[in-house]
Amino acid sequence: MAISAILIGITYTSYRIISGSYTSFHARNEKFSTVEKLDELFKKDSNKAELIERSDSGLLFREKETSIRYQFTPDAIIRISSERDTFRVKNQGPAYSFEGQPATEPGGTGNTRTDEISISIQLENEPILLRYHKLYSSVNLFNPNTDALN
Repeated sequence: MAISAILIGITYTSYRIISGSYTSFHARNEKFSTVEKLDELFKKDSNKAELIERSDSGLLFREKETSIRYQFTPDAIIRISSERDTFRVKNQGPAYSFEGQPATEPGGTGNTRTDEISISIQLENEPILLRYHKLYSSVNLFNPNTDALN
């Protein structure tokens, strides 16, 4: 009887340790999976976009027929297209630039277009910097109304 009680105690303790390890592993994997999916969609949207602009709440990826909006809050990044995706990652918001110069705030007099985006994400108290660079074609950069005298 004493041996059975000891074996049951060892088995239960082993189960709790393994279960706790699996739960921790699963939670960590979920966090990394979220960042990986965000990175994948951001790259895909950036490559497909004809133009990336700053908006009041984040970024606007303009395509021929659609547009995709990214909103940044301290606790999440929200992707809005035909559906809404919420990536629950702590972030410090993006830094924008165009041709090496900071992109202008929306409503300002400068260029809101952006070709370089850096997003700082906190994952398990470790900072991760995600950097994206958009290569524009000359057709996408040409704006016939800029400085036009007619």
